[in-house]
Amino acid sequence: MINDIIRKLSPLIVVGLEGTVLTDRERELLAAFPPAGVIFFARNVVDTAQLKGLASEVSDIIMDASGLVPLIMADHEGGRTSVLAKAVGTPPSQMSLLRAESLLGEKGMLEETFRETAMRMLSCGINMTLSPVADINSEYLNPIIGTRAFDIAADPVCDAVLRAILALRETGILTSIKHFPGHGSTTGDSHLVLPSVGKTIDELIQSDMEPFRSGVSAGADTVMTAHIAPADRSLPASLDPFIIGDLLRGRLGFDGVVITDGLEMAGILTGRGLTGAASGLNSGEGCLLKPACVLRTVLEAGNDILLFSRPAAEVYAEIEEMLPLLEDDLDFWHEEFDDILACSRPRVDELRSRAVAAGRSGVDRAWEFSDEIYERVSDIVTGVAGRAGLAGRPTFDDSTPIVFCGEEKDFSYFTTASFISILLSETGRTEGVAPTPERALEPLFEGSSPRSREPMRFFSLSYGSRSEKPSGVLVMMGRRPLIVEDLNRLAEGFDTIVVTDWPWASRLIDTQKKIITTYGICDSAASAVAGLLSG
Repeated sequence: MINDIIRKLSPLIVVGLEGTVLTDRERELLAAFPPAGVIFFARNVVDTAQLKGLASEVSDIIMDASGLVPLIMADHEGGRTSVLAKAVGTPPSQMSLLRAESLLGEKGMLEETFRETAMRMLSCGINMTLSPVADINSEYLNPIIGTRAFDIAADPVCDAVLRAILALRETGILTSIKHFPGHGSTTGDSHLVLPSVGKTIDELIQSDMEPFRSGVSAGADTVMTAHIAPADRSLPASLDPFIIGDLLRGRLGFDGVVITDGLEMAGILTGRGLTGAASGLNSGEGCLLKPACVLRTVLEAGNDILLFSRPAAEVYAEIEEMLPLLEDDLDFWHEEFDDILACSRPRVDELRSRAVAAGRSGVDRAWEFSDEIYERVSDIVTGVAGRAGLAGRPTFDDSTPIVFCGEEKDFSYFTTASFISILLSETGRTEGVAPTPERALEPLFEGSSPRSREPMRFFSLSYGSRSEKPSGVLVMMGRRPLIVEDLNRLAEGFDTIVVTDWPWASRLIDTQKKIITTYGICDSAASAVAGLLSG
């Protein structure tokens, strides 16, 4: 009975994988309970050849079992959120694209960048991009959106989302606009908490939802719902039938596939997983969800695809473990769920029918990578801001100290390690990337974040000896907002500051400092910074 339910549910779920090759258990599960698709993360990527092989094997297994092309997707937005960087490089952040066009006074770089990135992904068997981000970063203290957004105002974001979708559609890759109805005005991270938007539904309709309207009109294939709570709603948007049914499908007229954000995120499950959430519901303890079944609530809200970032074996095991706890809901799974399937399954299957297949069943999407557009964007954004900020700077050479600082998590991304490596290499250093077993992060000090005042622990990674007077370069790797006192505490003792992923910091630092702003972390930004420093 349980297997029958999982078999009925699997065409509406997307799962992750454990590592860079399929395990025997994953092969068994993907064949027995073929999901709608698989999502790749940095943990699944070694290089281009490996990614192609993995995508091809996954595609073949699911196609053999289901007769449909699976959705092979990834969060490869640009900047720090570029999970396929080891295989296809790191595009500039969305915010840097619009800023570069503004500084140059002409459009086109946005479309060229999105097309280049999409073709790189397709060449490796990735047929769906979870982009563009359609959020308006109207709250400068937002800890999770920032440079992932195109801009801080509605009109430029609306225009950019429309252009991005049209450019991506030219390549044949499937698209997803996120995070509906808008994550840009929150001060919380839905990976960690349930953020309150601080806006009512009417206020969201007037501003934050407009870029989604543009994306829908341009032909976005899917819309990702957000684990955020509008001020006048009791449920997260991803669980709210009114937001999905009345607003997204009704007001915006979207008739495509609605996909959830990750269902492991604390914004929806308080970090306890599906089983923990179900137990909490039955006991009345500590879970955000009020109805008697987590999966049922997500489905009844109107989501077509349930996204899980964890490996398939964990996801299927947890669903199987949870279902017996919900005996009162068996009628739902045998009766009402069929009505949901009748609506969602055709939409998902139609989407999969348009997906480009990897492997033996696919077409040759070979693509010769070119970094030209990535480098051009970063040179314009970093160069214009940097040259103005570096007037009268002292001579920089391979002995000038460079210190990277941020929270511990900021150093855990491959994109961050690559940025550090390139900046060191192109400024004459040979120490390599960090952190490594030989070069550990050094505790710096404890500060606090704005608004919540929650503790933040800062770490540093130093190259070269510093003198007593202000000298050297501080590279701020963090993207979480800082209070002004902490910003200037970090900057103290340096004459040059590089601001990467939280550009608003450049307005808050002591104006006597020389400041370079990159509007995101990527390889081409590291090269642009190195070029400015080295003259």
